[in-house]
This record gives sequence, structure tokens and C-alpha cells, in this order.
Amino acid sequence: MAYEKQERTNNGIEINIFAFLRVVAKKIWIILVLALVCGIISTTVSMIREEDVYSSKVSFVVNTVTADTEKIDNSDINASINVASTYRYILQSRSVINTIVDKCTRPVTYETVKAAMKVNLVTGSNVIEVIISTGKAEQSYAIAKALVENYEGIVTKIYSNATLNVCDFPVLATKPDNTSTVFVDAVIGVALGAIAGLIIILIYYIVTDTVRSVEDVSRIQQPLPVLA
Repeated sequence: MAYEKQERTNNGIEINIFAFLRVVAKKIWIILVLALVCGIISTTVSMIREEDVYSSKVSFVVNTVTADTEKIDNSDINASINVASTYRYILQSRSVINTIVDKCTRPVTYETVKAAMKVNLVTGSNVIEVIISTGKAEQSYAIAKALVENYEGIVTKIYSNATLNVCDFPVLATKPDNTSTVFVDAVIGVALGAIAGLIIILIYYIVTDTVRSVEDVSRIQQPLPVLA
């Protein structure tokens, strides 16, 4: 109505929270429909884009203690933990990756191996985990196997102050990793749809000129002109 337009011009946009909530309750179907549609779209896109990932893991143990050491103390353990960071870098070096590419029983490229390899330090220990993840179980296993069979010569040549021994050998993955993000994407889609519906209702509330409360009626009451 005219009085609301004038009031909005003079005082800016004013929102009556309770009146707005009543409008939301009446238009709740907009939020539900948009949330459902966006959730379905998000889930479908996520399922189409999702690819199965298969991983093979190798674990190494770093040891700085020699055969001549009679007693192991905390300094030896800490030294092994510190050296593990050096070996972590070496295992991701170009020399190691190029060797894997050359020795792997399946055709792979440098970029493929580098992207597939993740080298992690087990917190508070001298253990290094190497996880190879690709879209094929056989390829992940072949890369991990090539690493185990060829790492020693390169690592020893680069850093000979400690030893790096295999703790867990790689195995062929029988099922893909549980890394699905479909559920998360669906929840995000539903949330975005609900927000979009709420924004639409808010815009509708602002642009619609209606009397929504008793206060609105009192504000539009104007004194009657005095007739002479």
C-alpha cells in the first residue's frame, strides 16, 4: 500500500519478524520444493562425477640404531623420528618416482605416479606410510610393488646414515576406498536449496504491499479533514 511505500522511502526497508515468519509458514512449500530439487541435482551430479579409487599401502620403519649399539635410549628413538622426515622427502623425490616409472610392470607416467603417491609420517613414531591411489587396483598395486622392489638402492645412495626397512608390504585392493562424497554433496544441495527458497520468500515479503499487523493499521490512520 501507499503508506508502506512512503515509509520504506523515508526509513528504509523494515521487516516485522513475526509477520515474516507467518509468510514463511504459508510459503514453506517453496523452501521444500527447492531443497528437494537442489538435493536431487547435487546427488545426481556427484554420482556421475564420482570415480572408484583403489589404494595399496606400504609402510616403512626408520632405524638409526646400528648393530653395535648395546642399549637404545630416548635419543636414539628421537633421532629415528627426525630422520623419518628426510626419508619422507626422498621417497617423493624425482629419482624414486622415475625409477618406479621405469620398473613398474604396468605403463605409468611420472605425473601419474606423483599424483597417486601420498607419503605420511605416523605421528610420534619413526614409521612412514606410502599410499598409492589410482582408479585401478592393479595399477595401484603395481606402483607400490615397484617402490618396494627398487627403493633401497636409491635411498641408500642418497642417505646412508640410517636404514629404511619395509614393515608392511602392499596388497592388491579387492574393493574401492570408502571415499564417497555423495551424501555430503546431497546435504549441501538441500541446504543451498532451502536458503534459496528463504531468500525468494524474503524478496516476496519486501515487495508485497499488504497490511500485516494491528500496528500497520494504526500507522495508516490519518485524521479526517475538518469541514468548514
